[in-house]
Order: sequence, then C-alpha cells, then structure tokens
Amino acid sequence: MREVLKHKTVQHVTMIEIDEELIQIAREFLPIMSNCSHLVGRADNCFDDEIVDVVNENGLQWFNDRYSTETTRRTMEPERKYDVIIVDALDPEDDVPFTEDLYVDPVFISSIMNSLTEEGVIMIQIGTAPELDDPRPDIGTYKIREKLFRLFEGHDQVAAMHVYEEARSGYLEPHSFMIVCKNVSCRSRWYARSDAIDYEIYDRIVQTKFGKGALNFYDGTTHHSYKIPPKSFETVYCRREKTPFECAYRQMDMAKDVYEFHLDDSNGESSFVAEINKNENGEIIGSSVTAKVDIPRGSYIMPDQLTKSLIIPEASVESIKRNAESGAPLFDELSRFVEWNGHKSHMDGDNLLFLEMGASILMREVDNEEEANVGRWVPANGKRPTYSPVYDRHRVSFEVFMVATQDIPAGSELKRIKDMWSA
Repeated sequence: MREVLKHKTVQHVTMIEIDEELIQIAREFLPIMSNCSHLVGRADNCFDDEIVDVVNENGLQWFNDRYSTETTRRTMEPERKYDVIIVDALDPEDDVPFTEDLYVDPVFISSIMNSLTEEGVIMIQIGTAPELDDPRPDIGTYKIREKLFRLFEGHDQVAAMHVYEEARSGYLEPHSFMIVCKNVSCRSRWYARSDAIDYEIYDRIVQTKFGKGALNFYDGTTHHSYKIPPKSFETVYCRREKTPFECAYRQMDMAKDVYEFHLDDSNGESSFVAEINKNENGEIIGSSVTAKVDIPRGSYIMPDQLTKSLIIPEASVESIKRNAESGAPLFDELSRFVEWNGHKSHMDGDNLLFLEMGASILMREVDNEEEANVGRWVPANGKRPTYSPVYDRHRVSFEVFMVATQDIPAGSELKRIKDMWSA
C-alpha cells in the first residue's frame, strides 16, 4: 500500500488483510511499512490516507462473495472495478492447505478476473525463481505454480501474461512475479522503452518533501530488465508435456548454413545477385534477387542484413505520416518507404513495425505459396500463446529471420509469398 500511494494517478485503494491486529502493529511499530509523511499530498500514516479503504476479511472469500460468476449473475448492483490487483500472499510452494485454496481455485481466479476493468492487470508474487535444472513444471516443488499458470492461460478473460524476477524484494533469494493482463494492449506498455518509463515515473509519481525521488529501485532501466524473463523460466516452460511449438526455435539451428548478400562483391563472397529494374524514364518498375549458389532447404537467408532491420513503434509511424501530410517532402518519402517495406509485428499488442533495410526488400513477392521459396524462420502457427517466455525472449528474432522453404538451385530467383509477415 505504501508503494501504491506513491502513484498520484491512483484514485482509490482497497487493502484486504484478514489479520486486523497485524495492521495495528504495523501502524504503531513498523513505520517502514506505514510511514507516508515524506510523500507530498499523502497522510502521515499510510493507513489514514483518504483514498485508502482497509478491509479485515479473508481476501479469497471477499472476491468470491462480490465477483464470482454466480454472484454477478444474481446481483443487479455492479461492484467497483479495479485497474490493478496485487496478490501478495503465500509462496505457491508453501506446504500449507491454504496455498491450494488460493492458487488453484478456478472460482477465485474467475472472481479476480471479473473484478478488473477492461484493461486491468493483476500482479502475483509466484515464489522462488526457477532454476535451469528444475524438473518438468507440473511435478516437484513448484507444481502449484504451474497449476496457477494453466488456470490463467485457459481463462477466456486473460489476453496476455508475463513473468519477471527480482532480487531486491526482501527475500533471501530472488523471487518471481507474474503479470496477468485482461487486454493485449498491456504488451505495448510492458515492452515500453526505458526512456518512456522514465518519463512516466516523472509524470505520475508524487514528489517527496525532501526533494528526493519516491522510488528507490524502479526506473526505466530496471523495467527493461523485466521485459526479458530469465532463461530458467523458458527452460522449465519447454519441459512441459506436450512441448510448446515455439520451443523448437530458441536458437538458430547450428546445422543449417547461412547465405548472405554483399553489396561490394569484389571477392565473390556474395551468395546472391540483386537487380533493380527501371523503365526509360528511370522509374523503378521491379526488382529481383537471384541465387549464385545452390541453397539447401532450411538455410538462413541474409540473416546479417535482417538483424539490421529498423524497429519502429506504430505511434512513431503515425507521427511520420502526419508530418508527410503536412507537406514535408522528406517525411513523405520516408512514409512511403515505411509503407512499402515495413511489416507489423504479428504479435497482438506489440505495436511495433519492422522495416527491412537490406537486399531482402528486393525479393519479388508472389501470390502462390507453392511458387515461393523463401519464408519466415518461425512458420505461422496461429495466435501467439497467452503465456510464453520463449516469445518474450526471442520475439524480435521471430519477426526478422528468413529461411529457404525449398531447395533453391543456383540461378534461381528468390521469391516470397505476398504479405509473408502478416500470414
């Protein structure tokens, strides 16, 4: 609650704690937990702030009584909806009966989801961070955590999930946390750049009476470290039965060869010849890329050039378009280049556009998939999973790398299916 009150955007806080005596002890004897006197605009004691409502009840029962599906069906009067819910209770690995009641009760999970606004998020403390040598997640010490993951993944109101690890949370070892989102739009905030986060902190965090920042650890760079979950989460996730599809693409296949394009081919090292075709007036009417060597199926096509792709937030693309519409010639040319050669992320909520900057943009596009011989490294496999540390760790690689989808003999033109990236 003390940390929540540092956000001046917060309009109401409901704190649910079953132990009323514990709150009195914290109020009187634990100022590190209850002192808000240094925060401008807040009460001296955090519990006394006018936007705080302290409820001494069983949190699980409190949610079920107000927000369970059965309750909402028979109740005409709508309950308050929350933008953020923070669940900080027992570790999922704790060997006490209440742990299972809290983390694997589908009624409680649905009640929490029903209590959120349309773009609401949940943060849950999910126990000790996993290790690389942990077993399959549904067995062993952390099986309750896996059950919790599965409940959220299978819930029809959950659009996205992210996990992160933090070493400065007051425990003897790093702990892990999960963010559950009701709308995929939260991904654009989760993946926000560190400078955008630093500005949000400036804009929304209350001032202190001593001129120091109210946040001790969190800033844009810290958030940047959260965006990519530790490899241990990915490793344990990929030990699931059945193995998730994307786990086959955690790294480039070392058994496959790489074929590159070099603009300066004085040494004859380029695997391709690129041509731009113009008419009598010097206008570009087409282009092509031809293989100089035999390229086996599955080989990587121009990966070095593709790693130089420009990644642009969609908001920046809209800004470019507005400048182009105002008559700025350079922005007009840039806008057309982005429109022709950029592709949107196929991950819902990512709000990024990938702009190829190398010879790959000269490949001819075809309408017939059987005619194409170049495709995405990670083939289209439906919608991105609600939860996948693999996608969180490799999402950019999944958006840029291409492979030969069939054997390409020397002298053959490279062709890719039209709208390959949006398929």
